[in-house]
Amino acid sequence: MVAVWSYPWRLLSQQPDKTRRELAELGVTGVNVAAHYHSIRTLNPRSSGTLFESYEGGCYFTPDSKQFADTPIDPPVNDIDGHPDPFGDVVERLTDGGIDVNAWLVCFHNTKLATENPNFRVESAFGDAHEHAFCPSNPEVHAYFEGVVRSLADYDISAINLESIGFPSVFHPHGSTFGHAKNQVVRGPDEQLLVSQCFCSACRERAADHAVDFDRAREVVRSLVRDVLRTPERQVESLAQLAEEEPVLADLFDFRASSSTSSSPESRRPAATWS
Repeated sequence: MVAVWSYPWRLLSQQPDKTRRELAELGVTGVNVAAHYHSIRTLNPRSSGTLFESYEGGCYFTPDSKQFADTPIDPPVNDIDGHPDPFGDVVERLTDGGIDVNAWLVCFHNTKLATENPNFRVESAFGDAHEHAFCPSNPEVHAYFEGVVRSLADYDISAINLESIGFPSVFHPHGSTFGHAKNQVVRGPDEQLLVSQCFCSACRERAADHAVDFDRAREVVRSLVRDVLRTPERQVESLAQLAEEEPVLADLFDFRASSSTSSSPESRRPAATWS
């Protein structure tokens, strides 16, 4: 089996036939789909609109309530753009095309679950409670994930893959909504800075007093970022080189520098106070 790992929101973002065709062209015969996951903020390089999405941790399927009778932990459920059972919809779409689906289940590492169920969090030798993870010593935690597995077993899937089933590191936290940053293609600080350029209304207003063609700069940045997102291989070696090739970027970076400087408290002090 040639399998890939993916998310339900990605697999539901286009027509089923197109998804199946693209996977088949790559020789993919199976997909490991996130069915129970931690919170995430993900970059979607193939998106035609905004690039980032955030999702809370929990289930992307419809859990069977009977399977959770032995635990006080309620399964949090996430829907995606009108899909109340995203995982089930993905399973149907892919298996109809002859593609096997495996459920991808992240277990003890889940900030939303540990925050809402603080009695089951990991705790350090100093009494620090860490809200990003469950302690696997709790029988209630085992009962919860047994319920998750039994619920997933009702779907037409080939296997259930378990992740984070040991005692978690305390140095692996994230928020319940703003979760792990997933960045599959942006490489190096220069590409990250390029993607991070701001074009909000305040920037536009401030840029009116600066020698930068703001609309043109945004066009150039969007075009360059699209090039970056097309491949996981590094596309931008140096912002200085880009500024030489695209003078409007030199103006943009100069504008950024002047905005940061003029916004700092030190820059607003009277000139006479400078030594």
